[in-house]
Amino acid sequence: LSGSVARPLVDSLERVASHVDDWTEACAAERGRLQSQLGQLRTAQHSIRTLLGESRVLLKGHSKAVHSVDWSPDGKLLATAGDDGTVRLWDAVSAVQIAQFRLHESKHACVSNVAFSPDGKLLASCGFLSIKVWEVLSHSLALTLSNKIVQRESLAWRADGQQLACCERSGASSLSIWSLGPS
Repeated sequence: LSGSVARPLVDSLERVASHVDDWTEACAAERGRLQSQLGQLRTAQHSIRTLLGESRVLLKGHSKAVHSVDWSPDGKLLATAGDDGTVRLWDAVSAVQIAQFRLHESKHACVSNVAFSPDGKLLASCGFLSIKVWEVLSHSLALTLSNKIVQRESLAWRADGQQLACCERSGASSLSIWSLGPS
């Protein structure tokens, strides 16, 4: 190509290349903006699911079915009761297991229910062989209330934490109430 024809062609190609560079930068900026908006949408979606109660956390630890769960009064802990004969204490935020309590060492090891005392210092659990009260802070057994063989269904603390009630099935259903004093 002669110089008179080549120069305008080179100039045109340089202008096209400059526009391509401008478009490439604009597309990169737009991509960044869209990725940022996508991140915001995902955060909003998670918040909406949480508000609607659709957020799920899997607590891994029990080897058999879980029968009961209870929140600590301050909402920082969860307690679970399982068919594997254990009560487990979980950090409610991180879903990390903090402690494990064994209710029984027998073939009737099912733990049917757990309940935090109103002040959150004690945790009661019941199963086929016993009702146990655990100290939450030290993760230790505070006392055993019954060793009678009977199916226990549920537990409830009185609002002041001085009594614990338990439903039992032993032919006829019954209710047992223990006075524990201040927890």
